[in-house]
Amino acid sequence: MIFSWFFLLVFFSACGLDTFYYLDPPISIDFIDETESLSNDPLKKFVSFATASSNADNADIFQGTSVYYKIYNSPDQLFNNKKSIENINKEYTNQGMELLISWGYQPLTTDKVTTANLVSAGQTKAVTIRLANTTQANQGYAYPANITVDGQSIGVPVRSVENKTFSFSSTADSDSIYSLPEEGQEDVSFSTGAGTSTWYVALYAVSTGMSPSLTPLYSQVVYLGSLAIVPSN
Repeated sequence: MIFSWFFLLVFFSACGLDTFYYLDPPISIDFIDETESLSNDPLKKFVSFATASSNADNADIFQGTSVYYKIYNSPDQLFNNKKSIENINKEYTNQGMELLISWGYQPLTTDKVTTANLVSAGQTKAVTIRLANTTQANQGYAYPANITVDGQSIGVPVRSVENKTFSFSSTADSDSIYSLPEEGQEDVSFSTGAGTSTWYVALYAVSTGMSPSLTPLYSQVVYLGSLAIVPSN
């Protein structure tokens, strides 16, 4: 009998119970979806969100907040992908993030912040993203591309491809930072026959972490919207 109880104790101690780690997602604040309607007001061509804050339950695993993006030449394809993500993007799971990664979504960085996390874990921060320079007639670049955290600039957003910008120009050569997206680039979803006069960038925010066993952790992803970019001449 003594041997039997000892065996059971060792068995359950060795097996243990699975530990689940949860991260709260960011919260969308200013949302725009230009696959539905293009905005002619440059002031409105941005998205913003609030990061989740650290707490006693996740302080050891919560690392920060990332934004993932993909460039589409077809608004219909972007919409279809968005609906597929919505169908599996359940609370306190990383299924949405896994699908984004499988589709080649890339972390958004800046010319100053090169890590995947735009914002480190800590107190709640307000993040605003203006991807491309936008103009008003005869006023030059009234609203330059920029990412701010609590009102402080963290740099100009850049693509994962050779640090090219999102301020596309139809006259720039392929080596320029302003060159157009191309079929086959890792951050581009290209649909044949869809045209290239307007490009659409889908944006998702996600809280990120690392488990004690060094397994990457992700929150439910938050769709920030899509921004349309018409290349300059």
